[in-house]
Amino acid sequence: MPKVLLIFVALLFVVQLFAQQRLVDAELSLERKLNALREAKDAEEIKKLNQAFKTELESVFSIDGFFDYPFSKLRTLGSIKSPDNQLRLFNWNIEHADQTHSYYCYIAHYHNNKLLITELKDNSFMLPPRPDETLDHDNWYGALYYQIIPVKKKNKQLYTLIGWDGNSSFSDMKVIDILYFTGSKPKLGYPVFKDNEGVKRRMFYEFKKNTVMTLRYEQNRSMIVLDHLSPESPSLVGVYAYYVPDMSYDCFKWNGTYWMHEADIIVLNAEDKRKKTVIKDAQGKTIKVIENEWIDPTESNSPIDNGKHVAVKPDTEEKNDKRKKTEEVKTQPVHPNYRKGKRKKNKPGSAIKIQR
Repeated sequence: MPKVLLIFVALLFVVQLFAQQRLVDAELSLERKLNALREAKDAEEIKKLNQAFKTELESVFSIDGFFDYPFSKLRTLGSIKSPDNQLRLFNWNIEHADQTHSYYCYIAHYHNNKLLITELKDNSFMLPPRPDETLDHDNWYGALYYQIIPVKKKNKQLYTLIGWDGNSSFSDMKVIDILYFTGSKPKLGYPVFKDNEGVKRRMFYEFKKNTVMTLRYEQNRSMIVLDHLSPESPSLVGVYAYYVPDMSYDCFKWNGTYWMHEADIIVLNAEDKRKKTVIKDAQGKTIKVIENEWIDPTESNSPIDNGKHVAVKPDTEEKNDKRKKTEEVKTQPVHPNYRKGKRKKNKPGSAIKIQR
């Protein structure tokens, strides 16, 4: 190996080692600031500590290699990356005394071989509860995103986001949205969600506080599975703070153009390979055979949210009884294709621009 090349390789190794150590030190500092923020009680102190955390996080974006660094010590910071390795979100919230929330999010994404940072600004107080228009990065409804599913519509790259919002003291919300880019600028909301009410830019689901709503992409079935929500009683139709899962399930499937809504899917245990269940008496004699038994995920040790259940369409004659009883009070409404891609590396020392 030529001496000059050997020196260059050695210098590159030293630079990478130095950057890695900077990230380790920065993570420890961010951890201290984040822990202090979570422990603070006074509103003014929270505001001050949050700003300090934001400032330091922004400084980390100038360190080469931050995009792939795990930041595993920051346990109350959501840091998720898209499967195509082109997009990463840094996302957190602050809960206020009235149980409303403020949200903060930075988008790191590659554009023309450059890594750009854009801050999403929570403007929920100036937006309707369920905005249906396309939104810019400085006009965001606020949420904590926990899944990213990339899909393509023709040549347009779309990122399906699934998130949670602690809406009020009475209800929580979940949202499915589309993130895409016009040039280097991010946009939220795209008309690809199709159900029996038409085509929508995003989907909101509001439900009773302290209940759990499943809303998650199942990669092995290429669908978004969600609990169907119904009011606790017929007199509460439209009062979404009293909507709860009714033990039936819906889904969205990507068909290349739309996330198509499908109602009344059946959730089966992924580990149960049987196509039928055989019931025997104490002497081992078969007394009943049940074809394609539906397994209630609430009674299973493997809830759907950890990926241990999968969803399949039921036979047309097999409908969930509880869903039949609430058919007249159907409520609000969402899906994905996994596409692998190679991410272009940002050159060491390249400028990282934070878009305001």
